[in-house]
Amino acid sequence: MPLPYVDNIWHYLKIYNCMKKNVFLNINKASAILLRVPCPWADITWGLVNKKRPYGVMVVTDPFYAYSRGARDVAFRPILQYYTSNMMRQECLNANAALYVTKKYLQSKYPCHHYSVGVSDVEIAESYFVSSPRPISIKRGSFSLITVTQLEPYKALDVLIDAMSICVKRNLDLKLTIIGSGKYKEILQKQVNKLLLENRIIFTGPLTFHEIVPKLDEADIFLLPSRAEGLPRAMVEAMAHALPCIGSTAGGIPELISKDNIVEPGNAKMLAMKIEEIVSDPVRMSIMSSQNLIKAKEFTEAALNPARTAFLKHLKNITIQWLKKS
Repeated sequence: MPLPYVDNIWHYLKIYNCMKKNVFLNINKASAILLRVPCPWADITWGLVNKKRPYGVMVVTDPFYAYSRGARDVAFRPILQYYTSNMMRQECLNANAALYVTKKYLQSKYPCHHYSVGVSDVEIAESYFVSSPRPISIKRGSFSLITVTQLEPYKALDVLIDAMSICVKRNLDLKLTIIGSGKYKEILQKQVNKLLLENRIIFTGPLTFHEIVPKLDEADIFLLPSRAEGLPRAMVEAMAHALPCIGSTAGGIPELISKDNIVEPGNAKMLAMKIEEIVSDPVRMSIMSSQNLIKAKEFTEAALNPARTAFLKHLKNITIQWLKKS
């Protein structure tokens, strides 16, 4: 059953009764139940199945930070922050099995007291990897930065743009390519214009997979200073292309890259310092390239499938046992 996208809380309340009815009808037809959380429709489903039959959860992000200040511009943000994180905590605690897209972060905040595994939902094809890390380059003082992301507040592109302004004022020769779409593009473009960075920052809009690859190859550093994350596919794809990466402490990013290459979300000065620190050290950039390429190998089908298959088999077996008893 296709589920509608929820624009805001008023839209959710308007279609709530209809969706609850449809979810109830489909639950009775389901052989097994796996909830992808956080999600308002998963919350409805959980309310209908809780304590009645076994279910699993797939935990993809932390709603507490997704609704943190600056990450979402929505009505009743503090209430939604409390409600969604508390709801997901209960869904995970009562689940018979949980699959987390992180290895530690989400498990520590939303534990499951039964069976659980950490398996990313990011899977990179073997053909996507470059053959070797990037060599040490002492060529020039000009650097190309890139990010592939949604143009939404929780991705903190406003912070990245401010950091670019700080770097340029420090006489760093940088250019930034922002790939992606979102409703905040106009606001971000105005910020770029105000800071006189039109010749430094380019918005490409959404690009196809084959259009993104050469831009990753041409770039020197990938950045993702998000205020909230699960485990970001865009960063793993950049790592598979041996790109040095700078990220924030949000979500599973610290599980991907070294703490030396991470900054606190929302801190443009710290991000600017980190960019300057890295571009001025070609040996470090080469080491980051090598480390990232090795780490990205953990996200191939061969690496992920055993744990993912074990999780699905476990959910299948406990569901079969419940059905026999019922």
